Order: sequence, then structure tokens, then C-alpha cells
Amino acid sequence: MRVENVYSRIWRELGKKQMRYYYFLWKNGLSNSRTDFTQYSQEEFINKYCDSSKIKFKNLEMWETSEQYQRLQNELLQSRINSDINRIYDVVVEKALKGDEKAVKTLLLIKKELDATPKKKQVQAPKQEQEEDIEFDLN
Repeated sequence: MRVENVYSRIWRELGKKQMRYYYFLWKNGLSNSRTDFTQYSQEEFINKYCDSSKIKFKNLEMWETSEQYQRLQNELLQSRINSDINRIYDVVVEKALKGDEKAVKTLLLIKKELDATPKKKQVQAPKQEQEEDIEFDLN
């Protein structure tokens, strides 16, 4: 199964509306494979991606209140939280393996919490019903 990262989901959803895609990356201090959006000031962004139109930029700012923007923002934050948790976990494991008693206790607590958390059921693709053999009388 292929895991899709948050950047791919953002591109898939906003790719046809490139100005929104670039705005989302710029607003959240992100980069893609071609551009580091953190380097642009607001004026530079407006000149380069909004064709120097402050009206287009204002429309993008208003888009921030939309359900779509909020959902993408939440996905981005969840991705960042998951990344941070993984880094913390790696540090705790490293310390626990070196014999740090507090880290060992923390690791055991994490395991206990994970064991107590109900696991999500894997979503299976709906089974395609096999087409019944239908015979046609062509005579």
C-alpha cells in the first residue's frame, strides 16, 4: 500500500488552482521541489504569484476561512505532530537503550498507551461483484 504524504494530498487537491497551492505553501512556510516559499515577502509573493494584484491576494486571504483551507491546515498540522512524535520516540528509545531509567519507564508507558488504544480497522476496498454470465440469444 502506498502512503501518500500531506504535500501530495495538497497538490492533488489544489494543483488545478495553482495560485491557492502556492499561497498555502507560502503561508505555511513550506517548500516544494522547485521553490522555497519562505524566502518571499508578502509583496514579492503578490508580484510573482498574484500578477501584482492585491485583489487576488485578498481573495486568497479570504480563502483561509474556507472549509477546504481549514481541512488542509489540519492535515498539515497532524502531519507535523506525527513527525514530532516519531522524533521524540526515537530519542526516548535511544536513551532507554543506554540504560536511562526514566526513558525506560516512559517507553513502557508509551507501549501501554498504544496497547490500550483501539486500533483502526483497515478499510478494505469494496469487493467487486462478479458479473453473472448472461447468455444472449443472437439467433
